[in-house]
Amino acid sequence: MNYAGIIPVRIGASTAPSVRQVQYNKKVTTKIHKFSDGTAGGSEGRPEYDWSLTCSCDRDKQAILDLIEDAKATGELTITFDIGSRSHMLVGCLVSGESYSSDNDGTADLTITGVAPDLIRVR
Repeated sequence: MNYAGIIPVRIGASTAPSVRQVQYNKKVTTKIHKFSDGTAGGSEGRPEYDWSLTCSCDRDKQAILDLIEDAKATGELTITFDIGSRSHMLVGCLVSGESYSSDNDGTADLTITGVAPDLIRVR
């Protein structure tokens, strides 16, 4: 059996450079309704998504930040990632944070976080 190891990521139509980790979380508000006759039922709301990309920092520039700015300037920020033979796209993405970190082993990271209202399966 083969396992997925690397998840390719695209910002808009461009490959996202130096992304080392991609993560997205789906959250759905759910509610159990208990009725006076002793029965119960459930309901669920619309899903929400939060995401993060962790990248290696380039010394002279952050190309991924340029891709995000360009996507915002031309319309909508989308993030597409492939897991096995399936492609998923987060649409309407909003950036909620950026953080930089460094440690003594020579690693410098940029983590970009955000939210998206929709996830669609592209293929």
